Amino acid sequence: MPKAGTTAIAALLGKKTGQKTMLDTPFFWYPYNFLLLKKEITLKNHLIKHSSILKNKIIKEPNFTLLFDEFYQLYPKAKFIFIVRNPKDNIRSILNRLNLPGNLPDFTAYDELPKSWQSLFYDYYSSKNHYIEKLADMWVKYNNIYLQNKERFILIKYEDFIKNKEVEIVKLAKSVGLNPQFDIKDIENKQFQPKGNQNILLDDFFEENIKYIHQITLNLEKRLYDTN
Repeated sequence: MPKAGTTAIAALLGKKTGQKTMLDTPFFWYPYNFLLLKKEITLKNHLIKHSSILKNKIIKEPNFTLLFDEFYQLYPKAKFIFIVRNPKDNIRSILNRLNLPGNLPDFTAYDELPKSWQSLFYDYYSSKNHYIEKLADMWVKYNNIYLQNKERFILIKYEDFIKNKEVEIVKLAKSVGLNPQFDIKDIENKQFQPKGNQNILLDDFFEENIKYIHQITLNLEKRLYDTN
């Protein structure tokens, strides 16, 4: 999912292993993501057209997740990393990025959001009506892809990463067959994306809307985090 820590983890993995890393892939943002998902263009031809992307050893792009089957067919020997973040924190971080509160009775002015973020709320991802429901539904959609392909992914939990970045990055590097030989202390705590406001309690941030997240994500969250 967007705002799940993907940029920081990819950047630190690249620095730790000395590998060329791509953190932003605009050719997979809207409208390209929808053209690919609707199969109006093929992934293979799109990658040929934008082949500079493939010059990077490490490529970070949340939109790749929804194209996982096609990526796996093209690159069955690639290492696929999946990053999961608690849905409430993940959704709050997205809303912080968009300067949207979490407690609105409703929000439909999606065309006022930055264009690269508008598609998160399109009905193609979720037919739910409420903006919090849409993001919760999308969280489920992304994380279900991981659960359906667990044997093909290397999982890293954002919460584990935050507790000990060095340990988790070294572990991740070894998991994908890269040598964790370089120091990352100079960028270990760098803010790669705009920082959200985590001083507000989740219950206070979402108020009544937190029920939508519980209703939609709880079962999947339990499976991912092995909670009772």
